[in-house]
Amino acid sequence: TTQRTMNNASQRKVHSNKETSNSSAHHTSHSLFPQCRSVAAASLILIIVAHLVYDAIPSPHPHPAFPLEGVSDSLVQWYESGEYFNFHGSAIFYKHTLRPDSNLPTLVLIHGFPTSSLDWAVMWPDLMGQFQLIAFDMLGFGLSDKPADHLYTVMLQANLTVALLGHLHVTKYHILAHDLGVSVAQELIARASESGDASLQSVVFLNGGLFPALHRPLLAQLLLAHPIAGRFLSRYFVSKRVFSKSITAAFGPHIPPTQELLEDYYALILHKDGWRVITPLLGYMQERRDHNDRWVGSITCDEQERTCMPIFLINGPADPISGSHLFHHYMKHVPHAKGQLLAAAVGHFPPLQDSKGVLQAFKTFHSKLSL
Repeated sequence: TTQRTMNNASQRKVHSNKETSNSSAHHTSHSLFPQCRSVAAASLILIIVAHLVYDAIPSPHPHPAFPLEGVSDSLVQWYESGEYFNFHGSAIFYKHTLRPDSNLPTLVLIHGFPTSSLDWAVMWPDLMGQFQLIAFDMLGFGLSDKPADHLYTVMLQANLTVALLGHLHVTKYHILAHDLGVSVAQELIARASESGDASLQSVVFLNGGLFPALHRPLLAQLLLAHPIAGRFLSRYFVSKRVFSKSITAAFGPHIPPTQELLEDYYALILHKDGWRVITPLLGYMQERRDHNDRWVGSITCDEQERTCMPIFLINGPADPISGSHLFHHYMKHVPHAKGQLLAAAVGHFPPLQDSKGVLQAFKTFHSKLSL
């Protein structure tokens, strides 16, 4: 009897301990949920306050209007010879050499990030003898409008390109594209393939993210692309020195940009508070990954299966972002690939670093198209 009493007492104690343990664990798990909710709420409040502070504190950057001060004569001349058209309420800068009586083919020049149509100024006179030319500043760049609360996408810039061509009554055209413009051109190729539209007749790519997996963005690009941190970095830390250092790195180690060019680029970034849209503009890097199959597929067409867009790649091999590693991948994996690797010293900006080399390769490709 005594033994049974002791056993029953022992069982009641164990049961009581289990209940106490379960109750404690249940209480602990429940007590964590309010803490998590509190942390989440506090984080949300901090983000909201940060954005309010961001919008309330005056920008440390100047707000130059055109004509810009302290810039080169070539920049002023470039923009004074252009005009604007309305794209969904935004003013888009463009310039052209179209003439009703001309039989020359039309070439559309699409620039990259974070520059503008000014990239084509050096090549413009030489190209005029062979093409009717159109160059423009994409939304958020150069002298075009830069709305702060806007969704900037490659799709949008492709729509803008089509709208400008419609505005100018262009029905057939070729493209020469660089950097971000490469992705815009890939989207236009994909649309042409889907619709059977023959308006776009050929595309020449310069350095750009043809293959998202091979894209090697600079550290500054990665930081500025962050949706929250990037907004603050672009506002308070993108000084002329930091901006110039990043651009110079993209040029590669051999042919740096001139100080005049860096001054022009920086003035255009500040124009219309362009620093405010650097982070949303950089969304194209994620967009490339999201549309990898569509855009890579646009250039890996097999000519034995269907008619493919004539394409050509002119590449600056010293580019740390999309240099020789991308060119060799392109030549290996694109069916019937055609391309030209420029001199070893040329980096991310071939039109500015080796305009003669680009022109020679470009004209050679187009001369064979007409055969």
